[in-house]
Amino acid sequence: MSIKQEKAGMAVSYNPAAAFIETVIPFRFLCNQDKKKLVKTLKEYSFSRGDIIYSKGDTDDSVFLIRKGTVETLDNNDSGFVRLNTITAGRYFGERAALFNQKRINTVRALSDVTCYSVSGKNFRNLIHSSKAFSKAMSTILRDKQGIFSAFDRFKAEVLQGITRGHIQIKELIPYYKDMMPAMHKLLTMEDEVDIAVLDYAVKRLPSNVTENFVYILIDELYDHIPEPWKLFEPVPAVARRRREWKMLSGQTMMLYRPGITDLLDLITCLCVFVVEVTKIQKKLLEHRILISIKNHISKNESQKDKKEEDAVFLKTLPFSEKELAGLKIIWPDDTVKYIYNVAIHSGIFNLIIKKQIDVYNTRRAEMWLTQIGNSVKDLTGYKVSELPENVKVHVISSNTHSVINCLNHELISRIDEIISWGEKTNHPALKQKWFNKHDLLYALAKDFIREKDENDIQKIKNYEGVIRLERTASTGIQVQLFSLKKLGKKKIDPGLPPVPNDSDAIIINIDYAFGEQAEEIMRSLLLQFGKNLASINIMGKAGALVGKRGDILLPDVFIGQSEDFFQPVENQALFKIERLQKRLDGIKIHKGPMLTVDGTLFQNSMMLSFYRHIWDCIGLEMEGIYYLRQIIEGTQHGLIPKDLFTSFYYYVSDIPADSGSQLSTVMELSEGIPPLYAITREILTDIFLIESGEK
Repeated sequence: MSIKQEKAGMAVSYNPAAAFIETVIPFRFLCNQDKKKLVKTLKEYSFSRGDIIYSKGDTDDSVFLIRKGTVETLDNNDSGFVRLNTITAGRYFGERAALFNQKRINTVRALSDVTCYSVSGKNFRNLIHSSKAFSKAMSTILRDKQGIFSAFDRFKAEVLQGITRGHIQIKELIPYYKDMMPAMHKLLTMEDEVDIAVLDYAVKRLPSNVTENFVYILIDELYDHIPEPWKLFEPVPAVARRRREWKMLSGQTMMLYRPGITDLLDLITCLCVFVVEVTKIQKKLLEHRILISIKNHISKNESQKDKKEEDAVFLKTLPFSEKELAGLKIIWPDDTVKYIYNVAIHSGIFNLIIKKQIDVYNTRRAEMWLTQIGNSVKDLTGYKVSELPENVKVHVISSNTHSVINCLNHELISRIDEIISWGEKTNHPALKQKWFNKHDLLYALAKDFIREKDENDIQKIKNYEGVIRLERTASTGIQVQLFSLKKLGKKKIDPGLPPVPNDSDAIIINIDYAFGEQAEEIMRSLLLQFGKNLASINIMGKAGALVGKRGDILLPDVFIGQSEDFFQPVENQALFKIERLQKRLDGIKIHKGPMLTVDGTLFQNSMMLSFYRHIWDCIGLEMEGIYYLRQIIEGTQHGLIPKDLFTSFYYYVSDIPADSGSQLSTVMELSEGIPPLYAITREILTDIFLIESGEK
């Protein structure tokens, strides 16, 4: 910025500057008041031909508007500057540094004598936030004309072509993956340092035999000739993904994927992470003598019962940093050396064979899943689903598999003192954390407490009167719990709830989290099944935040679809209950605003996050919201469900994508996640009880 510093900005003449602003898109779309404010902050600069206006790597974030002359954008290579583009009078440049909090990515040089105005990055961002017309125009320019998300479009296009062909070779996608620069993959370009955090994230979401596998047979429905693969093949589940996967042969795995493209994108991007990071590991183990030493160590210790100490000593002889070694032990805690050896000799070639049925109006899995729910409804109410009387109202909750069932669990809640005492005796880590609500501590301890009980006690606690649990999911990956308000009776429940309206015939159906686009089919199926009997739909999910911190709560008033910037306002009743929700929280903040529905957790980079935060004022990102909402809107428009259906959407912050210390790849403390999760659950159940009591 040496030239700029030498030529101090001069005060501008108001009338010429105001007239000039009227000619520059998107500045011409500002209201008169914003234009007047802008002109007052402008500084005028003059540059001679050949002057450097700013250089690649500079940290200044001013935006420049060219009143006279032409500039060129340049990049550096071994032979010097290379021209990328020319920008003429009546245009602007430098906006990306202001919007995306990044250093200058190119050098800009005057091609002729140039006169221009500058806007500070702060003032430019203020215009984005204050003017919807300005921000919308800027969005169109950045996305459509400048193609700032073209890397994502190219990657997705390659995947879609592969799905159409029925075959994808992961190595062919690696260049496209690298171009995306996912925010979670912090060390993507660091060839000498293994990104342990993102590798751990990916491995947990891939089949457990990934280090020995080469071919994935991906099917959206079970084969007719193999209707029960679990009777033939060894399961190879992923730790953090509810997919059905089986090892068919050595190096060949069959996987039943969920409807839509989200599940496939998740698998493919995680495999890309694996290939990128495994390549780094292989470079460190490139010497033949190192591979021989690893092989000899494995052979020598194969028959040993307790070989962890020998492995720990041997691992220190390998060319990894202490941080990398510690991380590899976390990723593969058992047989670490063997897994490293598998990785070292793996070709990095993964072939995906995709079998996709066509002309299917609904999957057989969803039909079987609905049948299970229908049978359970009859067990609870005595009525077939098709014969439900009008007074039997149905409330749908999409959440997790524990918070609703715990809040209504009189067996668990009546033993609160016993369970907390057990936690103190066992020195449970939850006791070392701060708890605002005593019952939140109970729920934090419950899982481990129940695990230590005998089978009879476990069944007594888990399967209390008034609840039916469907843990067999017809391969949808979505468990279901059904509750009869009448059968719950007047027994003790979470004290943060009003009394159960036990004169009500209503039922609650709590479904586990769907995954991305799968949510659309799941919600459509429920709407078709229960139709006019539906009284409320309540969505609770996890989200990445662009504001606040982990554990905060996000309330959407709009959903935006990432692929096409599809903008859909939402009738969110939660927005009218913020004060009540806030009373349940201790220091936890509530944010409201637009939410972005993304294609995957690895499908954002820092530029995209800044774009949606500044341009669209997004407060967070998730993966299912717009799919649920779209079906609810269509169901209302088609007369399938009541027009006055009560709907609420809540999200708690599980990660901060732009913060490497708070991403999904880092563990969330119990005291971070449980309080917002259970506060939201109490809100949803309170609304349902009030509706059934006639107080809504």
